Amino acid sequence: MKLHAMRFLSCPRVRRRLVLSNFSSSGREAGGAGRRRSTWRYADRPGLVVEDEYDVQDLLHAFLRGLFDDIRPEEYTPSYAGGASRMDFLLKSEQIVIETKVASNSLRDRQIGEQLMIDIQRYQAHPDCKRLICFVYDPHGNIRNPTGLESDLSRVHDKLEVKVIVVSP
Repeated sequence: MKLHAMRFLSCPRVRRRLVLSNFSSSGREAGGAGRRRSTWRYADRPGLVVEDEYDVQDLLHAFLRGLFDDIRPEEYTPSYAGGASRMDFLLKSEQIVIETKVASNSLRDRQIGEQLMIDIQRYQAHPDCKRLICFVYDPHGNIRNPTGLESDLSRVHDKLEVKVIVVSP
C-alpha cells in the first residue's frame, strides 16, 4: 500500500504519533546529557536513544520502509555553489526527497532555515525531485518559532513543492 507521503507526513495526527515525537524530556534517563529516550516501549523494553541526526535518519528509514519499496539513502545531488552533497532519502518513483535536520544549541532557527534554503536550491536541480520534505527534530526546544519556520518554507519554490515539519517532544 502506497500513501502520498506529503499528505501523510503533514497530517497533524500522524505528526503527533511519529516515533520521534515521543521522547522524554529527561536526558539522564538515557544515560547522558543531550540524549532522548522513548517514553513508551512494549514490555518495558529499554528506550530508543536519539543522539544525533544519524539516529533520526535510522528511525525515519525504518518508518519509511513500511510505506515505500524503493528508498535510496545518501544519493548525491547535482553541484550547487561549488559543491555537491548527499540527500538523506530519495523516494525515486514518487520523486520525493526527504532531508533531516536536528536542532541543537549550535543549530537554531536561523541556521536551520539557511541550510534548508540551500537544500531547496540544490534539490530544484535534481531530476528525480519534485517534492522535498524537510523533517526537523528539535529535542530541546531550540527552535523558538517552529510554526513560523514551517510556514515560511513550506510552499512551492519554482517547481519544487516543499513541506517543512518540525517535531519536538
